[in-house]
Amino acid sequence: MNFTYLSKETNKVIYDIVNLFYINNVNIYVVGGFVRDSLLGIKSKDIDLVVEADVLEYTEKLMKLFTSKLKFKVIKNDHFHTISVIFQSIVIDIVSSRREVYPKNGDIPNIFIDSIAEDLIRRDFTINSVYYKLLVDSLNKKIIFGELISHNLSLSDIKNCKLRAIHSNTFTQDPTRIFRAIRYLSRFEFKFEKTTLKQLTNATLDKKTFQNTSYNRFINEIKKDLNEKNFKKIVDYYIKFDLCGIIFGLYKNKFKNIEGKFIEAISYAKANNISVDKKFIVKLFYYFTTNNKLEVYDFLKSKEKEFIKSINNLINLLIDPENEYKFFLVYTRFDDDKKIFFNAVISKEFIDLTQNIEKKASKLDFFSSKDLIKNKFGIEIDKHQIKNLLIEINEAIYKSDIKDKNLLDLNKFL
Repeated sequence: MNFTYLSKETNKVIYDIVNLFYINNVNIYVVGGFVRDSLLGIKSKDIDLVVEADVLEYTEKLMKLFTSKLKFKVIKNDHFHTISVIFQSIVIDIVSSRREVYPKNGDIPNIFIDSIAEDLIRRDFTINSVYYKLLVDSLNKKIIFGELISHNLSLSDIKNCKLRAIHSNTFTQDPTRIFRAIRYLSRFEFKFEKTTLKQLTNATLDKKTFQNTSYNRFINEIKKDLNEKNFKKIVDYYIKFDLCGIIFGLYKNKFKNIEGKFIEAISYAKANNISVDKKFIVKLFYYFTTNNKLEVYDFLKSKEKEFIKSINNLINLLIDPENEYKFFLVYTRFDDDKKIFFNAVISKEFIDLTQNIEKKASKLDFFSSKDLIKNKFGIEIDKHQIKNLLIEINEAIYKSDIKDKNLLDLNKFL
């Protein structure tokens, strides 16, 4: 276990923080994500440190260490008794070991500075209740990993890929943990421990679970969830536990300012009797709260390459009037997800054009493959030619080059 894969600058910052508490005889530990990921063989940049003291008492000393450096920010949170050291894209959180008491379920907890033993049992899941004590080799200016402290089931759960809640009220105390649990399941391909699954299911079935937690706390967790690489699996869990419906139901008034394109997409689906896939609704919920179509595309480029490629190809076809029939062919083969998204991101002018193309095509009597297979023309047709023949013939019908299919001269297309 070590920090060596991190940059030299990051290692220097971690060393300076650990050394500050070490020379002041304060126990300091690296905890949670870093230890969990390391035990799973994953390189982590999730650096959370816990000190067995009130970290706010060391604010001034930490400020002196880092605020003189231009790239650094030191931010404290008086309520949670935490200090964050931020530089480049790295955030190192330094947390006081503590006990938490919730005034009511879903509320922000009251914080009481306590021992590392109390800190260990106040955490959400056993996989996160893992600590390495950090020591300092001052001669070589290196950090030494000392004793491993953990919940009695942490190591076996990490080894067996199980997600286990530490408390029976884990999800009712803080329902944002539901979203966190889903994130861990999809990221690590873990499975729920049976009792934990039952606890989570019961929490989602009781709408009171969500009533005392702020909209912003849910949105922050949802954004983290949907930025995961395996976000499709996350969406499946959202559907399974009806999380999207719950959040919409509670906070529908908060969605007044969502980009109009979201409304257009759903309106289009309803107007055209398109069955709206639940998965896509969840995607739209996230994509269009960004209020920025470019951000939507950037987000999708890395996760839905083929999806975006097909949307862009279709837009390019629509731009050129000569390609109207080809556009119609591709568009009619789109599934509901693509149709909704396409109509959500194009301009009103293009939406009207799409609808006009559909309306025009619906009135035309196109050839089918059966028409050619029946071969009423007395001409031998290679079966491999049928697909391309159909496209050419039907494009001619669309462009009014053929006004009556019974008068078709097939030789012109062979």
